[in-house]
Amino acid sequence: MSAAETASPGVLAALRVPSETRMQSELLADPELKRLAEDLRRQEGCDSGRRRLLADGLRVTERVMPALVAAVRECQAVVGMAERPIELYVCSEPHQNASSIDFGTGQLFLVFTSSLLERMSRPELLFIIGHELGHSGFGHHALPAAALLRRDGSLAPDKALALMSWSRRAEISCDRAGLLCSKSLQDATTALIKLTCGLGEPLVRFQLDDYLSQMRDIQALGGSVKDDPDWFSTHPFNPLRVAALYDFSASQLYAGLSGGTGAKLGTAELEARIEGLLKSMEPGRAESRPEVQEALLWGGYWIASCDGSVDSSEAALLRTLVPEALVQAAAEETARAPQRGALIQGRFAAAAKRCAALPAADRHALLQKLIVMARADGKLADEEIRALHEAAGALGTAPGFVDQVVKLFD
Repeated sequence: MSAAETASPGVLAALRVPSETRMQSELLADPELKRLAEDLRRQEGCDSGRRRLLADGLRVTERVMPALVAAVRECQAVVGMAERPIELYVCSEPHQNASSIDFGTGQLFLVFTSSLLERMSRPELLFIIGHELGHSGFGHHALPAAALLRRDGSLAPDKALALMSWSRRAEISCDRAGLLCSKSLQDATTALIKLTCGLGEPLVRFQLDDYLSQMRDIQALGGSVKDDPDWFSTHPFNPLRVAALYDFSASQLYAGLSGGTGAKLGTAELEARIEGLLKSMEPGRAESRPEVQEALLWGGYWIASCDGSVDSSEAALLRTLVPEALVQAAAEETARAPQRGALIQGRFAAAAKRCAALPAADRHALLQKLIVMARADGKLADEEIRALHEAAGALGTAPGFVDQVVKLFD
């Protein structure tokens, strides 16, 4: 990445979640991921991408939408990107969305849907702009996670899972930039909820205290709490992001950057809390447990055999998550079985039952691996979706979690 593509390091370096920085470096050090990411950026191309924007959207100038231009400039100054050249576009779409596009030329493109601009207040919009500027300033475009996850059959499950884990941390880093621009925790969190539900005022009456009260035991999701379907299925990422924003707003780091006073949360404690929150979405130490390995094995066979057979490439994927000896034994057992489908589903059901006592985070992590395995060939058949929903039920998790993870690949 050239010097022109990065922001002034001071503010952004302070905002960034340390583990996110480390994970991105590790992912980009992987030759396969680096090659795929570079291929994607070359395929996009600045000229062709800009032509699409000009064809599909309205290019915004100060004469056309002075308030939006002023808001972007304000945010650029806050995060240390005042000198970065930016083009703004508005697209007519019913969905609330904003995105930043970086073709690697030093120029950034910010795209907003008309629906978003109509429904967001100015402080909410400042949060969204700051968030998108964060993606560019932190260099996230060098690792286009969503595009890599959508790429047909290109990623092994372990790399796809690592991308998802990094992506969650990347969103938290960018949310910090957004809050610094918005200067209002209430408006920042309301913007997140509006983006999720697709509604605006007066339908959204969001009370931050009420929402945060639901998450006082959030870290227990990795321990004694058996399950919380709302956390994992309805909004699998937003509750974590809101809790992370709340902690950041109470930190000495935020106070120092925003000119506030009275903050008690030190930087080390802040980052420890963030990692605690993130662990509720990550697998614990259950991966080596026999019941988890068997559930992965037979669940993988079940999903892979939805089309009637398990081919060599699907078996190879299983071997990345399950010991070779288990895969070989299962292959021999299924080859002898008169009714392979019944055997596979029965074995999975038995393993899933033994997984019932595991923490919710571990069971959802197991299911997430099955989803990634199902998507490894670049597509998800209806039969595979149905099997994943059934697997979710057997694991005592909400089937809606499957749909939320699948959306990452859409």
